[in-house]
Amino acid sequence: MKFLIVSCISLLNLLANSYFYYHKGEKIVVTPSFQEATRSADTMHFTREDGKNITVSQRVIAKLREASAPQKIEKKYGVIFLEKLTPTLFLFQTDSPTQALELSKDLVEHKEAEFAHPDFIQKIQRR
Repeated sequence: MKFLIVSCISLLNLLANSYFYYHKGEKIVVTPSFQEATRSADTMHFTREDGKNITVSQRVIAKLREASAPQKIEKKYGVIFLEKLTPTLFLFQTDSPTQALELSKDLVEHKEAEFAHPDFIQKIQRR
């Protein structure tokens, strides 16, 4: 039942909101890509304005301004601190790919992170 409710809320958010993240200070707008048949609860497919397809996971990578901030981020945004990658680079788990986009946007806009973006998933292609 919880999955159904979260799915419905996510679908309504997709239809009502525009999603974006920041890359090197530039706002990158993405739109949901519903033609992908491989969508799961853990990942979601989007198309950037430049036409490139991306897959967003439920995780966020963030370079925080304060090394002691992961616990503050957990409490403030209701996410899970997973791992310290470097002294200032941290990995967080959210409930959905759309929440990962929102968290990354909020961390940058509220100046809590130098950069933050969803953990993108990319297929490795052979040459």
